Amino acid sequence: MEQDNKFIRSLVQSAQSGKVVALEELYKMNLNRIYAIALRTTANKPLAALLTQNTFINAWQQLSRVRAEVPFADWLKSMAIYDSLKEIREGKLQKDKKALKQFGGDGKSDKHFNDPVEKAISELPDKQRIAVVLHLIEKYSIAEIADLQSSTKNKTDEVLAEAIETIRKSVDELKSDVEIIEHIKNLPKEIESHYQIIPNALEAIREVKIEEFKEAESAIEEKEKLEKEEEIEEIQEEKKEKEKKPEKTDKQKRKVNKKPILIMLTVILVIAAIYYVASITKVWTISDHTGNYTLNNNANTATKLSNGDILSTISSSSVIISIPDVGKIKLLENTSLKRLDEDNAAQLIKGDVVVENSGALENFQLQIPSAIIEDFYTGNNYNVSVDEESSSLIKISSGWLRVRTQLDESIFPQGYELKVNKERGMGLPYSSDSDPAYVFQLDEYIFNGKKLNVLGIVLSKSTVKDAITLWNLFKRVDEIQRDQVYTKLAELVPPPSALKKQELLNLNPEAIQIWLEEIEWNM
Repeated sequence: MEQDNKFIRSLVQSAQSGKVVALEELYKMNLNRIYAIALRTTANKPLAALLTQNTFINAWQQLSRVRAEVPFADWLKSMAIYDSLKEIREGKLQKDKKALKQFGGDGKSDKHFNDPVEKAISELPDKQRIAVVLHLIEKYSIAEIADLQSSTKNKTDEVLAEAIETIRKSVDELKSDVEIIEHIKNLPKEIESHYQIIPNALEAIREVKIEEFKEAESAIEEKEKLEKEEEIEEIQEEKKEKEKKPEKTDKQKRKVNKKPILIMLTVILVIAAIYYVASITKVWTISDHTGNYTLNNNANTATKLSNGDILSTISSSSVIISIPDVGKIKLLENTSLKRLDEDNAAQLIKGDVVVENSGALENFQLQIPSAIIEDFYTGNNYNVSVDEESSSLIKISSGWLRVRTQLDESIFPQGYELKVNKERGMGLPYSSDSDPAYVFQLDEYIFNGKKLNVLGIVLSKSTVKDAITLWNLFKRVDEIQRDQVYTKLAELVPPPSALKKQELLNLNPEAIQIWLEEIEWNM
């Protein structure tokens, strides 16, 4: 069994340490794969979406159980299959009409496959459908399927044979069983899923975290209350004993000696509670400044930024903000920045900032007009400028960044720059020492209609140092032009031999990331 590459392992480790950004990335990479399993086993679109969402939530709760020797995708797939089979047996989610409605259905089976073989599979009885999906598409053995369905190997073989015959008759009686089986094996592993699955799962996870905090806080308060009551009772008992006898008994002395221990435990619990709250709501401080600044449009000498606060500098002034576990942000003159409600997140409204987070323990997110900048690997140093027309320029001096818009994303390392235009969208990252004529052609291609002749110029001028640029371009070109970009990029940095060309042309997320890792090694 192949193990995860270092990129996947780093994401898993980051997710296990509580980083939601890494968890979201893992979900994005596996979303359509898990949805395909749920959809094919249940033959129900809304139910499949809800199952996928719940599988992601269950996976988060069991992240600590992921072993290094087991690929994350395989672990997640096993969980999805288990959840799907459990739902088919028990039917609990199908009764949740409200949850199903958000995915456009009421839990009733619907016909949604265009491929006649897919459609025929979806119409099979549950046991037959499960046998076909698990054995021919997901590569489970007959013995494994029999075990999952509490059946025997012989019975499962019979069920599978009956299913193939039914499919053949439904599709084309002239086809052989072998042809039908081959067709099923070649069905795509991924199916386009509902856009709301991941946001819903992450929101549910956030609510669980908040509820856990409230329960912990309540438990601490209840414990403190009980300890105070016990202390009062002991004091009262001690007072009564004093009135009876001038000298304390050994038993009374032992009771009195418990007080320091109880007080110490209370202090520890209070400190733990304070630390827990601080870890959720961090204090952003103004650690240094030159000239004057305003907080929420008021001339201010405050040194802390709360959620929603807007900090602004004027001409000839600058401010440095320190963020626990993240690093520092320096606001240059005539700059406005807003702290957002999300953990470690801010919005650059206008002006220039220098983000210095190279030693960060947690990821940071900076919103700019029409895009979001976030750490690809934890800890980065970069500059961002937003002009009067809300166009942005990002320059990274160390680390790796990901920049996302509603339609596209760019991933690039130190020594690269990226333009984001509020009206025309996001450009392509390019090396800071690129020929201006090369950058002009990149902008011309992305911002002015993706013309084939311009693409030809870009590819002819690209060298190894532009591999990151072409990797990002590869994901964004129209399908008809993708093969041209593939050919040039593969010439500069060949993809690992284990990757199939068609996987890359189909923009398989994991394959694309593995190629990026290869490019990184060759930089």
